Amino acid sequence: MRHFIFGCTLIISTMAWAEAPPKNLISMESARNVAAQAQSGKVKEQELQHDNGRWVYSFDIVSKDNVMHEVIVDAKSGQIISQMVDNPTEDK
Repeated sequence: MRHFIFGCTLIISTMAWAEAPPKNLISMESARNVAAQAQSGKVKEQELQHDNGRWVYSFDIVSKDNVMHEVIVDAKSGQIISQMVDNPTEDK
């Protein structure tokens, strides 16, 4: 029982240390519009994440030809950082 309580406390403590995003970021909607201009299709997933020292929005977009694309938008500037075809075989 002590291990369980310690494990729960450790998880909660770790979550409390997660860095909160700054207030000066562009909105998810604005970033999605930037991503949609770069890659047409349907957004399947979107998230705000802290990656390599900066805040970015990541969008997984399925194009008309059913290919998954990932578009990364800088959350402060609104500029596209990267755009690539998401290869599902790399995840395995």
